[in-house]
Amino acid sequence: MVNQLMKIKSFSPKLTLVQRLVAGYAAMAFFTAAAIAFAIIGLFSVHNIATEIARRIWPY
Repeated sequence: MVNQLMKIKSFSPKLTLVQRLVAGYAAMAFFTAAAIAFAIIGLFSVHNIATEIARRIWPY
């Protein structure tokens, strides 16, 4: 049992420090881009709601 576990562990690749840093920055860039996209979509939604409210209050 322990030997099988050791074989599974030894199969996983060992990442160097540079590879870990690159992976970390890539993940950070991905989540930052996702947050920016989410914020932009939210701003457009708020803009559409405000425009709709303004059209209902001032129809001209």
